[in-house]
Amino acid sequence: MHDPPFYFFNFKTLNLLVSLLQFKSFMARYLVFKSKKMMVKIFSIIPENVK
Repeated sequence: MHDPPFYFFNFKTLNLLVSLLQFKSFMARYLVFKSKKMMVKIFSIIPENVK
C-alpha cells in the first residue's frame, strides 16, 4: 500500500503551495498599497520644490 502516503504527501504540498501563494498575493497587495502611499507623498512634495 504505497498510494495513501503519496496522496497524503501530495495533499500536504498542495496545501502548502496554496497558502504560500495566498501569502505572496497578500504581500504583493500590501507592497502596492505602501508604494502608492509613497508615490502620493512624493508627488505632494515635488510641487513644493518646483515653486
